[in-house]
Amino acid sequence: MKRLLFVICLLACLSGMDAMSQDSLRYHIDLKDKAATEFSLRHPERFLSVKALQRRQKQNLHVDSTDLPVPAAYIKAIRKTGVKVLLTS
Repeated sequence: MKRLLFVICLLACLSGMDAMSQDSLRYHIDLKDKAATEFSLRHPERFLSVKALQRRQKQNLHVDSTDLPVPAAYIKAIRKTGVKVLLTS
């Protein structure tokens, strides 16, 4: 019984390794600016929720350029290269 369990575990590991080698690489891409953004720091309510703004006000945190969303044009350009974008932040 232990031998059967070992073989099953070994096969599961080997099949997992095969799946990892097939298009499972992930990369973190840092962008240098947000110049192409359609949003403005003067109107943070357009890209931050009311709750987020209240929380920032309570903690005395000001909205800055790091709070701006990643421009859609940047995401589109990255996708054109064939990269599957999983997450933006």
